[in-house]
Amino acid sequence: MTGMIRGLLAATALASLATTAFAQDVQGVIGGLPTELKAQYDGAPQKVLPSAWDNFTAPPKPWKWCHSESYQGNPWRVTVTKELKRLVHRLIP
Repeated sequence: MTGMIRGLLAATALASLATTAFAQDVQGVIGGLPTELKAQYDGAPQKVLPSAWDNFTAPPKPWKWCHSESYQGNPWRVTVTKELKRLVHRLIP
């Protein structure tokens, strides 16, 4: 039982070190932003973390676009859907 507790404490310490490293990196990035952009992160209601998309590579074409609307009975939803289709067809011929 004591060994299990020691292992749990070690794992917790390791996880907190990793989180601190990420937090310091994020703070470094925010610190390097222009003043007007830095101000947008002051008092952020959520924790600012590194992007999950840093190493993202898009798959090769052809790409597909999917937009799901729950209800097309409102004119503004129909307009938004039409505009999204127009924009996507310009980007993905």
